[in-house]
Amino acid sequence: MTKNERSMTRREDAVRSFPAGRPEEILTPSADIVETPESFVLMLDMPGVTRESLTVSMEQNVLKVKGTVGELPHNGGEMLFREIRAAGYDRTFNIGEGVDRDRIDAAYEQGVLTVTLPKREEMKPREISIR
Repeated sequence: MTKNERSMTRREDAVRSFPAGRPEEILTPSADIVETPESFVLMLDMPGVTRESLTVSMEQNVLKVKGTVGELPHNGGEMLFREIRAAGYDRTFNIGEGVDRDRIDAAYEQGVLTVTLPKREEMKPREISIR
């Protein structure tokens, strides 16, 4: 058995079955967080998600991000091997009191969800004048 054959065998053994209509796998999207003087910016890598399947919600101090990737069509051919499956992305973030919740903004482009969390005015850096 070659190394590639062993790898393929392990992947096939790991295939899990889920009821129809539910994503086969829940993924945690990779994220970068950048702080600017004005805001915190979250960038989440969510390839294959459609804008229509994305939800971003805020409940108390928890920001929730969810999205779904559908299976790729196989154009009527016989499926011989499948690694690309329907999947769901799900990630939560605890948000501190320094964020202006009324001004949170989200944009999705080329598989990357960008959520901007503006800082409340009293949290922004400011220079103190010296008398």
